[in-house]
Amino acid sequence: MFLSKVTLNLRRHRTAFLLADLYAQHRFVMSAFPDGLLTEAGQKAGAQQSAGVLYRTETGGTDERLQSAFLLVQSELEPDWERVAELHPDLICASLAKELRLTFAEGELYRFRLRASPTICYTNRGEDGVRHPRRSGLFTEPEQKAWLDRIAQRSGFEFDPNRLLVTPLNRREGEKVENKAGDEGRREHIRCFQVDFDGVLTVTEASAFMEAFLKGVGRGKAWGCGLLSLAKV
Repeated sequence: MFLSKVTLNLRRHRTAFLLADLYAQHRFVMSAFPDGLLTEAGQKAGAQQSAGVLYRTETGGTDERLQSAFLLVQSELEPDWERVAELHPDLICASLAKELRLTFAEGELYRFRLRASPTICYTNRGEDGVRHPRRSGLFTEPEQKAWLDRIAQRSGFEFDPNRLLVTPLNRREGEKVENKAGDEGRREHIRCFQVDFDGVLTVTEASAFMEAFLKGVGRGKAWGCGLLSLAKV
């Protein structure tokens, strides 16, 4: 597994566009990986699924004047940031990718940060008797904490609720333009409500925790959610 830190050039106007548009961030990160890869089952898949890519943007300073901006990118394949720099000239100040070999054990404590898109799925039955699932965002802190608790129970960890900081980032947006045959020029407006969770967790089941760590937590992974960053306590 590889973990990259890509520092962005805030002196370029296009960097502000990149930070403001979810789909632009997605394309920027995915351009570090080849297309046409295969899953373990031998099926063709996009770079994010087949390369195990998770990422998150981090900024420092105020909204009026950013002082730093970088991307954290976790992947099973080694990324090619030189290729990204060629495709997006002057947007990258520096990039560093290091290989990690991690193991987890029950009882280990970690400080963590998770950017997530907490949602819940409701199922309504229509007049025709067919079930119609509907996914809705969770916008209050108690709902968000309860969501994280449910995720933790099936992901092999527990967290200290008294040391949990929940920071809503409101709705992030982006504009996806289709380039497939027959769909040229069709635009899809992307919306993703995001929340940062910061706290301390304890590993309760190592195998389940490793799977959650590698595959990401929750929904919205294509839009910068799901990456679980850890620091040993």
